[in-house]
Amino acid sequence: MQLEDGAQPSERGKWRPFEEAREFARGLGLKSFAEWREYCKSGEKPYDIPAYPNEVYAVPSGEWSNWGDWLGTGNVPGGAGRSSG
Repeated sequence: MQLEDGAQPSERGKWRPFEEAREFARGLGLKSFAEWREYCKSGEKPYDIPAYPNEVYAVPSGEWSNWGDWLGTGNVPGGAGRSSG
């Protein structure tokens, strides 16, 4: 069974450290939460990068700030579904 974000159930929770994962995400050149979601659905996302980093890195680490920080755009989307930050 494969999950929506492309990870296998046994791989969940084995995420890259936040700084490394954020650098990977920024390197993609995506400009919005919508583009990030499309990328996650493409099947190209590595298993150790979470589709919902806002959930993975918010608790307990508290490293999550917002989607603009994650993607490196500085933009903070308003009302983008699960984009709370």
